Amino acid sequence: MKTEGYAKSVLIAGGIAGLLSATPLLNLLNIICCLWILLGGAIAVYLVNSDTDRKINYGEGAYIGLLTGFFAAFVSSSLFTIFLLLGLNVAKYIPERIPELEQFGDIVVDAKLGLNAMLLWFIFSVIIGGVFGALGGIIGTALFTKKKEAEE
Repeated sequence: MKTEGYAKSVLIAGGIAGLLSATPLLNLLNIICCLWILLGGAIAVYLVNSDTDRKINYGEGAYIGLLTGFFAAFVSSSLFTIFLLLGLNVAKYIPERIPELEQFGDIVVDAKLGLNAMLLWFIFSVIIGGVFGALGGIIGTALFTKKKEAEE
């Protein structure tokens, strides 16, 4: 397996998938079998496939997707943590503005789970990202290498 040219494709596809996975509202599409991670893996295979003249096999496609899923999970977890911390900073002022939500302030303080919870979330995200990224890479290999074979 030749690994040249993977880094650019993995960083581009994984970065976009991670950003979409962390963006509020857009991240809801991850309910559909981690859609953004699947697409990221498939797009990474497409990018690698377009840069090379050789056929990419399923194992290589899975490997490309796995790396993409890992990077997407890193980006997503990092952005999610930033969004969460920004949201908590804003949310702690809600009870001052809306007295009916006085109990909300206690929930916000309790929601700061700490470094251990964020680390656990990151590990979980990397595992899930790797699995679905690899699956996306396999799907991308099935879609894009057949087209390449037909062109030759």
